[in-house]
Amino acid sequence: MKTQLTSLLPSALRPRTLLRRHLETVARAGRVLAGPFTGLRYVDQSVGSMWWPKILGTYELELAEIIGRICAENPPWVIDIGAAEGYYAVGMAWRCPQSRVIAFEGDHAGRQLQGELALLNHVDDRLHIEGFCDAPALRRALAFARGGFIICDIEGGERMLLNPAIIPELVDDPWTLLVEIHDNVDATIADTLIERFKSTHSIREIASQPRLASDLATPIRRNYLSRWIPAYLDERRPGPMRWLLLRPLS
Repeated sequence: MKTQLTSLLPSALRPRTLLRRHLETVARAGRVLAGPFTGLRYVDQSVGSMWWPKILGTYELELAEIIGRICAENPPWVIDIGAAEGYYAVGMAWRCPQSRVIAFEGDHAGRQLQGELALLNHVDDRLHIEGFCDAPALRRALAFARGGFIICDIEGGERMLLNPAIIPELVDDPWTLLVEIHDNVDATIADTLIERFKSTHSIREIASQPRLASDLATPIRRNYLSRWIPAYLDERRPGPMRWLLLRPLS
């Protein structure tokens, strides 16, 4: 019945239209509205992931507490592998004024947006943007940066890249790693990485959760539009996701 009544409304008065207008109004300032990077100025597009969850502050909400804790530690170096337009790379540089960041991204458009995002937030002097990350490129970065935080999201490439047998610097220096696991690409990735790092790192698994209207920050949310909000929070993932947080044991 509600759906039928809604369809009778003029398009400008339908809840989805009202919600879109409301969210566009609150997003007009161009700043991330919640999450670990609240207040970060943001570009108007994203690469390889959805833009709305980032500007609304619900993107990878499962990781917010971890990212906040890492930021509080002020890692000397942050390496972002698969940085896209720079949500984490620039966000970490902005939140951690003592950190230097190396961002790897194979997509040219992503690298351009990273540069714009860094300039918007006045962290371009501490962000070094690189292209595709293979083992030699990562070894060069790790030879220069001797410990800190690595975040990795490379669509299944984590199994081949994150191998201490090939890149011993991953375990020789005190690196915390946060790795998105792409089981949809290869169901053995998590077990492989756990086996490789279990003697040098404590390992915690984080599972993705469905997005709810209540995940949106209260000042942004309008209760009468709540049922339509999850569409804007949907990260369009192929299925449930998980991450591994690897902390050096010593």
